[in-house]
Amino acid sequence: MKMTIKKMLSLSLSAILIVGGFSFSPLGTGEKDLFAASNAEETTGVITETIQSVNITGVTIPVNGENALRDVNSTEFYEATASWWAYDPGCWLFPSDKFQDGKKYKVRVTLIAKEPWTFAYKTGIEYPESTVTATINGYPATVNVELGKNPANTIMVDYTFTCGELPTTTTQPSTNGGNTNQQTTTAPSSVATTTQSATTTVATDVTQAANKKDTQSLKVSVKKANVKYTKVKKKLQKVKAITVKEAKGSISYSKVKKGSSAKLKVNKKTGVITVKKGTKKGTYKIVVKITATGDDKYLLGSKTVTVKVKVK
Repeated sequence: MKMTIKKMLSLSLSAILIVGGFSFSPLGTGEKDLFAASNAEETTGVITETIQSVNITGVTIPVNGENALRDVNSTEFYEATASWWAYDPGCWLFPSDKFQDGKKYKVRVTLIAKEPWTFAYKTGIEYPESTVTATINGYPATVNVELGKNPANTIMVDYTFTCGELPTTTTQPSTNGGNTNQQTTTAPSSVATTTQSATTTVATDVTQAANKKDTQSLKVSVKKANVKYTKVKKKLQKVKAITVKEAKGSISYSKVKKGSSAKLKVNKKTGVITVKKGTKKGTYKIVVKITATGDDKYLLGSKTVTVKVKVK
């Protein structure tokens, strides 16, 4: 059978994408895996990258007395924003609100794809339906689209936690396309699919063992730090005020801007706090989020603390 040059070039490009697809998959952590499809359009020669699965990380797990922080990790593939819904009393929470034991909270992470990436979806009878699979902190989550918004550009990922209880795979409400229904979230299995608009085969191996892991509770102790004004007047000063025990995996520290002084910063790897040179006498605060990545038995865990530093 004869083949036109244009057709041969298209097939060659597709063959390259089979190999290339192994190196640029949009995971929530920015890792490279087999989650993305690259579709070569023969008529235009334009290449689009489709996100098939996302693994969202950095979401605060509800702990009694902790703030409902909106922390979540964006990636090179999408921008992420998070918000919290309290089923009782039935309202969205502010970051200053605190979780309470036994109550249910839904985190909603809104993802906006970065060019040239788009989210996978199909056209339903009444409204578009997202075909993206997702996890939040390793737990299978519900993916929704919103009426009036492009499902290829924006999706919403929901997961409901009960404060004080271990997260599990449960039947959760879906608001796909604004039509409320029940959707059972299950761990994605190994899947191999073929796109119809190109000859690229998308291999997706997303077998999850995360739902079998335990939630880790970090033991964090904080002490008030004192710095002499005569020293900080001449040069910056460093203090060790945070101690973390029983953390699973590597630990990182990050400064939460809200409630933190511009005079203080924290080392991301060591947790050591630096007091800026020339800081005046007084008491300063820094809010620090401690995150442990977890291991083969424990999920990612985090805790937020406030450290007071007195310059005297």
